Amino acid sequence: MKQIYTHRPFVPITIMFCIGIIAGYYLSVPIWAWVVLAVTMLLGCMLSLSYPFGKFLILLLIFFCGAAHTKILLQANQADQLTQNLWKGQEVYIEGFVSSDPVIKHLRNIDKTIFTLTLFKPMRGEVLVNIFSAQQVSYGDSLRLKGKLSRPMNFGQGSKFSYRTYLENSGILYCLNVKKDVEIKKSGRIQGNGLVRFAYNTRQYFRRIFDKNFSENESGLVRALMLGDRTGVPYFISDIFRKTGTTHILAISGFNIAVLALMFLVILKFAPIHRNIIMTTVIVLLIFYMVMSGLSASVVRASLMASIVLLSFIIERPKDHLNVVAAAAFAALAVTPLVLFDIGFQLSFGCVIFLIILPPRIKVLTTKYWGEPKTKFGKWILEALILSFSVWIGILPAIVYYFNSISFVSIFANLLIPTMMSGAMFLAMGVMVFSFISAYVMNCFVIVLKLLLNVTIGVTFLFAQCPAGFVQIREQSLWFVGVYYLMLFFVVGILYKNE
Repeated sequence: MKQIYTHRPFVPITIMFCIGIIAGYYLSVPIWAWVVLAVTMLLGCMLSLSYPFGKFLILLLIFFCGAAHTKILLQANQADQLTQNLWKGQEVYIEGFVSSDPVIKHLRNIDKTIFTLTLFKPMRGEVLVNIFSAQQVSYGDSLRLKGKLSRPMNFGQGSKFSYRTYLENSGILYCLNVKKDVEIKKSGRIQGNGLVRFAYNTRQYFRRIFDKNFSENESGLVRALMLGDRTGVPYFISDIFRKTGTTHILAISGFNIAVLALMFLVILKFAPIHRNIIMTTVIVLLIFYMVMSGLSASVVRASLMASIVLLSFIIERPKDHLNVVAAAAFAALAVTPLVLFDIGFQLSFGCVIFLIILPPRIKVLTTKYWGEPKTKFGKWILEALILSFSVWIGILPAIVYYFNSISFVSIFANLLIPTMMSGAMFLAMGVMVFSFISAYVMNCFVIVLKLLLNVTIGVTFLFAQCPAGFVQIREQSLWFVGVYYLMLFFVVGILYKNE
């Protein structure tokens, strides 16, 4: 216990904060009660800091703060819902500014412009705007729109995932549907943050570069890899990545951010500057990239983890991987506690946690029973297999619970496809950089990237066609998830004692 407090302080803190969020979300306890309990624990911490009693009070304080924070956020969302419910189903005029990077989807018979609108006072909150035509709007534009307010469609009805709940946990309770022939009025006022506006303009520039130099399918894939924009990825490509368990590559996540951070470090290493300045520059670049890619939950989580790791090098503190992950999770939950119930949040942090916990124990077993590989290539293959198997076995119950499917081929697909996509990201970065410098060099990168993308899609397709590689199974309950993880951690505990 002492080691957890001293070397991994964020682990118990984040666990208690998560439990507090769950309590605040499900228990019918008023806000004032949670706040009173939090203040009481704060006073107790100030009066008694003796170990271990003081540490226990701190954890209780974190628990009550998590519950109070969640309850306050839920009440604010309900207040917005009561305000907007007055106009539900009626045509209304709404004023606000565009607070996300607008996306134009090209559907079969119509174009659709989608963005988030932050409302001006006296109304408050955000609405998801669907304009059934292609509109030239940008982040920060002040708009006056006429449309009908409605609750988001529950695309996940009948399954574990609910699109409506996903939006509600993001603070969006209503959609505004605007007809294609309705005039969009701009007030001329520019709102929002200047840095975010610059980042989104940069994103639009690269989007045009990719659309101009690649085919429609290739551009959609590159935009997903580099900009976090998956609107151009066709269904058949998304489907083969889903069946091979490599969908995480198409959504900017830990894999993409790790590759980008490595690229930045390698490039800046040649500059005659101090190591700490290099690390700080990479953190700044990752933050800018996080904003440019749309501030999606996955990229924010991955950027936070990468920044904390780099910061530990700057301050020369010994880094504990579990503590870094817990710190990143706590930072994300402190801003938006309801993200705890997001599937992406659970899977992304689950992957990283099991990548830390399982590989050392599995490697002990393989060494004990089969010995060390004789060649470097054999060692690399074994380590890659262990990492891939650790993630697969760690998040298997979550995949089964949410998606009612198992991808057996993902263990092997994740050995090859991420490696190929790392090369694709390097080439795509070359396209982005040389679009400012030399069209000729940029075209060279484009040609090689086209070839690599098509080869990667071919390899992914072959993996997806493997017999019994992807299996649909019947729906499972939370009991299955709980029993599975109890057994898994029991085995891990035994292996840990035997090391």
